Amino acid sequence: MATDQTQIANLIVKYLIGLITPHEQQELDTWLQASPDNLAHLKELEDSPGIAAKMADYRVIKSLVQQKWETLEHKYLRPVPASATAPAAPPPAAPPPTSVYRRLRPLLSVAAIVLALLLILFTVRFFTGTAVIRQQEIGAVQPGLRNDVSPGASKALLTLGDGSTIVLDSAHTGALASQGGVQVIKLANGRLAYRPSGKATGAIIYNTVSTPAGGQYQVSLPDGTQVWLNAGSSLRYPASFSDTARVVELKGEAYFEVAKNTAAPFKVKTPDNTETRVLGTHFSIMAYPDEQAVKANLLEGAVQVRRDNQTVNIKPGEQARIAKGEIMVGKVNVNRETAWVKGYFDFYDDNLATVMRQASRWYDVDVVFQSPMDDLITFKIRRDVPLSKLLGLLEQTGRVRFAVDGRRLTIIPVK
Repeated sequence: MATDQTQIANLIVKYLIGLITPHEQQELDTWLQASPDNLAHLKELEDSPGIAAKMADYRVIKSLVQQKWETLEHKYLRPVPASATAPAAPPPAAPPPTSVYRRLRPLLSVAAIVLALLLILFTVRFFTGTAVIRQQEIGAVQPGLRNDVSPGASKALLTLGDGSTIVLDSAHTGALASQGGVQVIKLANGRLAYRPSGKATGAIIYNTVSTPAGGQYQVSLPDGTQVWLNAGSSLRYPASFSDTARVVELKGEAYFEVAKNTAAPFKVKTPDNTETRVLGTHFSIMAYPDEQAVKANLLEGAVQVRRDNQTVNIKPGEQARIAKGEIMVGKVNVNRETAWVKGYFDFYDDNLATVMRQASRWYDVDVVFQSPMDDLITFKIRRDVPLSKLLGLLEQTGRVRFAVDGRRLTIIPVK
């Protein structure tokens, strides 16, 4: 039986591309029957979008190679039928094997690269990378901290145009302030909203809503646009938009459901000079200073992303990723990217450092790695659970344990 991890990955690749021998199939079957987890892992890998893309590449290349081979075979290797009235002409001399190989070599080289990528992807994902934690396992996690840390909650600070501040989570329901002909209101559901209260003044008055670590908040902007602010974020906006433009400034992460107004495009500016322009749509932007990239995810409508002299348009299901001055566009699971809006942590092949940055913001803890770790994690859990629940879930991977001292969380790799 094949027990080497790389050999198992090799068997799986051969199985998926149809090149597995009967003896190898028997080895793979033995491994699959050894544990229910092995069969579950294989199913998860087959459903992986990244692996599906590599398989599609392989099938295309395989088809091209087959077509090329049939062309060469027909030209050089198949006999030419004799005419009934003329003597049979001698078939063209078949080229030496090296000649045929030279014609096929470019395609075969690409096929080999794709196969290598498949093998590497399977090997890394299976045996050195992702810890997959199933939803049904979450309920078995038991709290294990003496002084547990509560999850984040709805809390934010509103800074008015005159510099005065209002703690929104403890503010009363109803009118909070009046400025520039606009009344600031806290609704019964806790959301912040704006309502015209008189003639608008000429001066532009800006408000800022800021969420601390461990906080989130929902704001209804003066135009009716709905905004969800994630932890450690801030949104600066005018208390009353003009008739031709709606511009807001974001630090951190927010999800927007923009009210349609073709006469006044809605623009979101972030500190890295990225500008996201929409007319009416659902999208999110993440622009934390401790992340390596700014990300704009589109769920509905159309969005244009600009940075310096670069401009790209993204479609629903796509993400614009801005890093090192470049904008890159690709398909993503936008529901996973915005899971926090619906109250979930949802990770798929994310490294542990990414997971812990989100946990740090939500639970307001300082995270320290005892040593670097590049483990990949896949799991989903509600954000309203205490910190101990999340840590217990991660410890199920068998790759990490945690030490908690007040608000300091140390991550210790398991050797």
